[in-house]
Amino acid sequence: MLVYLACVFALLQFTNSQLLRGSVLAPQAPFIYRDANGTYTGFSIDLIDILFNRTGYSLDIKDAPNGGIIGQKFDNETWNGAIGDLNNGLADFIIGPVSVTGQRDEYVDFSRTYLESGIQLMTKRPSSVNSQLNLGSFLNPFSWDVWVTLLLTSFAMALAIYLLDHFSPYGYHSLGGAQKNDLDMRNSIMNSWKIIQNKNPEFGKAWAARWLIVGYGIFASIIVACYIADLAASLTKSINVVQIQGLPDIKNYGLKYSVVRNTPEFDFMHNNQYVADIRTQGLFYDTADDAVAAVRNGQVDVFVGTNSIIEFYVNQPPCDMVAAGQPFNLQGYAIALQFQSPYLEVLNLELLKMKEEGIVAALLYNWWYARGSCRNTQFPVAKASRSMSMQNVGGVWIMMCVFVALGLISLIIELLFYPLYIATKHKFPFLKYIHRFLGGKKEEPSPHDVEMEFSDIKAAINAPGLQTTSPEEIEQEYMYEI
Repeated sequence: MLVYLACVFALLQFTNSQLLRGSVLAPQAPFIYRDANGTYTGFSIDLIDILFNRTGYSLDIKDAPNGGIIGQKFDNETWNGAIGDLNNGLADFIIGPVSVTGQRDEYVDFSRTYLESGIQLMTKRPSSVNSQLNLGSFLNPFSWDVWVTLLLTSFAMALAIYLLDHFSPYGYHSLGGAQKNDLDMRNSIMNSWKIIQNKNPEFGKAWAARWLIVGYGIFASIIVACYIADLAASLTKSINVVQIQGLPDIKNYGLKYSVVRNTPEFDFMHNNQYVADIRTQGLFYDTADDAVAAVRNGQVDVFVGTNSIIEFYVNQPPCDMVAAGQPFNLQGYAIALQFQSPYLEVLNLELLKMKEEGIVAALLYNWWYARGSCRNTQFPVAKASRSMSMQNVGGVWIMMCVFVALGLISLIIELLFYPLYIATKHKFPFLKYIHRFLGGKKEEPSPHDVEMEFSDIKAAINAPGLQTTSPEEIEQEYMYEI
């Protein structure tokens, strides 16, 4: 009995102090990559660290041969890469994203899967508006602050036109009868909307109001022209990125795609007859970074990869990529060990416990989503429309202020001139022309003026040698001129 317990104790000590050698695959974020200090980090490193801490194993890692690939099988039943290390006894397990395939399962042992992933497409995020129903798209040409300012401006102009006409001695307000109300507050509001719609607005009688109406008319014409042009552009702009939904779209639209060599998706694109007609449209790269860069640079249109990798890139700045369609050909990610490895059962047990305790899910969230910055920018184009802001059209308001100033100057001139004209119109007859230009009516002569004119005429008639016509004819001619 004592001998049996001693053997068990020795075996446990041996197990807990066992050093396992890991063959590290080529960097592939977020599974594994080197940080700024050159130290390996990533989801796979965290997963192995926690798993080995729970099992008591020690870890020794080295880079996998042949550029860190998982491995290729040769005709002589041998492998290179990380699987070659396992088969040659140079490593005990592989660190990195290893998917379970039937071919690999014949030569290595796989642990329980910790992640399900399938093949998916990724393309550049469309730069035009999305196709979702948007009943408020007619408001897109202007930002909300421009719309509010336009509404306030229309009422402000109506009030200003009314005040200038009301205080000007040449405005409609100075007239009697029905014309007195032509530019009262109610009609001024309607007139401001007529100006915007170009519906024969009332241009006023006093120059103080006319300047403002003319300026507001130019202002409204520019605003309406900008709105129509921008709305037409936004509604007729063609979609510059095809909305990809699956592999058939690559053929239908004649698109080029990128794929990483020595991956399950690479094998799928080369061995599956379903995609035989689009194989010539593919470009092949050694790393996912290079394949994704090809999409960003416009060398290809679509990246074909696993959705686990695609979800990571979509969630990273500059937030210009989007997943297309649903994953297919689902496979599991697992830890690859030597064939008939003695560590398989222990690792499987602890890995199962880690999944049940939510540790694996927490690691997945941490590396795929918590470290990303694009979670709230799934549809940036719809959120950030190309609306014109006050910075784009603010100059039109500055022009409007110039016409307001002209209207105020005209009002001051009218207020100063009118009493001067009333006081000196008999002394300076030429002032009546300025009076009429400013909107004054042609005045009828007063009885006193008529009597004075008649006196002068009669005196001229009675002058010796000047009587050529009868007084009655002269009087009739004078009244006709008046």
